[in-house]
Amino acid sequence: MKATPEILSLAVRAGMVAGRDVISGVTGAVPVTRTNGVHCVQRSGRPLAYAKQPGVASRLDGDDVVAAERSALTRLRHLGLTPPLIPQGGPAVVWTAAVRGTDLTTLSLDQQSALRLSHALGAALVALHRAPVDPDVPTARAPWPLLDAPLASMTTHPAGPDRDAVLATWREPVVRAALAPLRDSWARAARWTHGDLSASNVFVDGDSRITFVDWESAGRGDPCWDLVSLEQSLTSIGLPLHRFRRAYAAGGGPALPCPSGWRTVRFLVTAWQYAAAPGADHHRLVERLLTDARASARASDFTRTRRSASPMQEASR
Repeated sequence: MKATPEILSLAVRAGMVAGRDVISGVTGAVPVTRTNGVHCVQRSGRPLAYAKQPGVASRLDGDDVVAAERSALTRLRHLGLTPPLIPQGGPAVVWTAAVRGTDLTTLSLDQQSALRLSHALGAALVALHRAPVDPDVPTARAPWPLLDAPLASMTTHPAGPDRDAVLATWREPVVRAALAPLRDSWARAARWTHGDLSASNVFVDGDSRITFVDWESAGRGDPCWDLVSLEQSLTSIGLPLHRFRRAYAAGGGPALPCPSGWRTVRFLVTAWQYAAAPGADHHRLVERLLTDARASARASDFTRTRRSASPMQEASR
């Protein structure tokens, strides 16, 4: 992985910054806390560009995050939802220009602005999900609960009660039954998906200009994953879901109707993120998320069908 001096050297050679500004200290590169290796190139504290490299987890899991992000930014730039791609860095680094606005985690909006933003987010997600998918767009890796085994990067975390609880819940029969049909739908997927619509990956300029960042998980996938992920992000910051859903539906959003099993996936992924986070004790939050995962699994159409069919199957024996 390229260190800060190498990132700055690349930025100078690409003409993004002046060498004299680097030498004087006016321009620098600051590591950003992300799953993958990200540096923010700044001038006088103002972000100019971001350079991303594969982190340890991506390497362990076999994810080519640089190629995935570069492909998505190239193919989807006409939507106006992506940060500008800077053609620099080769196969090891993907560069993007800094975008205007602020991410959802730092927003403070009045009621009317919140309604307009929720509507704009629904319309933006429809635009992504209805974008044409070229035949050579690869299928994105499914969220880990839909895989046959935990990701290799997940096995590097030391054992702990919260992490064990997440995996134990994932293995429960009612949860496995709810997830089974979603694996098939992902394999048949034919829509563009972002794959990681957390609140920190959604930038807003004003209350209607939307930019999605961090496209490393993008590709062909089931749009329901994006829908439940963005709904969770909106709920976490108190934005109204009804306007978001209405705008998504009005635009012909292909994720509707969304099986409740997808919420099980979202709860499991979020529970693991908290369980694996170093430092703070998230035990109660993990417990609540796992309770919600079981509840949404029991509510799934597939699980209800299996339960209602069981007495008839028993009677026929």
